Amino acid sequence: PVVIENGERNDLMVNWSGIEDIEAEPTRIWLCREKETDEWQPLRHVDCKALNKTPDDPVVIENGRATADPTWGKIRYNYIRGELFLTSATWFMKTEDENDKKKTFLIPMEESDALVVEQLYQNAVYAASSYGKGIKSIDTQLPLVDGKYRVELVKQNAQYMMRKVPIGWFAKSYDLQRGYGAYTLEGEDDEDELGPVNHVLFAVHGIGEAMFSKDDIRLLSMKDEMTRLRMQIQKRQIESWKKACETARKKGTPKPPPPNRVEVVPIIWYDRIHSSSSELMQSLRATTLNTIPALREIA
Repeated sequence: PVVIENGERNDLMVNWSGIEDIEAEPTRIWLCREKETDEWQPLRHVDCKALNKTPDDPVVIENGRATADPTWGKIRYNYIRGELFLTSATWFMKTEDENDKKKTFLIPMEESDALVVEQLYQNAVYAASSYGKGIKSIDTQLPLVDGKYRVELVKQNAQYMMRKVPIGWFAKSYDLQRGYGAYTLEGEDDEDELGPVNHVLFAVHGIGEAMFSKDDIRLLSMKDEMTRLRMQIQKRQIESWKKACETARKKGTPKPPPPNRVEVVPIIWYDRIHSSSSELMQSLRATTLNTIPALREIA
């Protein structure tokens, strides 16, 4: 219902901006990144669900290719060396891409701050409902834990939204978003439709991995190349299976079962041999003349 007093109040009908998750309790989204300077990326939907079931215990994700440890905030690969940073959030800060102002990306909020934001949001939702007294009846500001920012409920273009605002003068404000919103990860749907693994491909790299592994070389690593190969294989499998299903439908016969997955495991020996801590590398350095050409750096 809409309540109007003195011809001016009708805030029981509230339009919101930045509320992607409208559930009573927002779904926690898990995210990862390789470097601290990278943008956070969401995990597969099935992996987020698995982590939300046991948020304090390690969980095998990526169909066995990695293990997520929420306690340590890490994802560790099971078949190769390497790890990613792991975090989770229900509220996010929206910020612009420095190179493309039309593009925005989401920064997960700290859990302590997210709880404060959620409290203010729930207060506003209740106040705007038929059980409340209107948004004007509540405090529209709450301080965040660090004492440097506060969260505000603001109205802009006839819509209410949550905003993180600095208490001082020289910090940046952020529009806030509840929930990550809809997203699609390449290859996730295809892999979910396939059956269990029945073939494994082991790929061994040549000497070029030394160059590909350098941070200043903008080439895909072997791990990323094998991920692309696996997705291409699965895409072809699904395409062939759907064609077979359509043929069966036309003939009036039962659909064939989905094909089994093909896993691709890279064998990355470069780090094991060239690691400064390896006995082999120490022996090579002890016996290698300084006049050896720089070509050894490539191998």
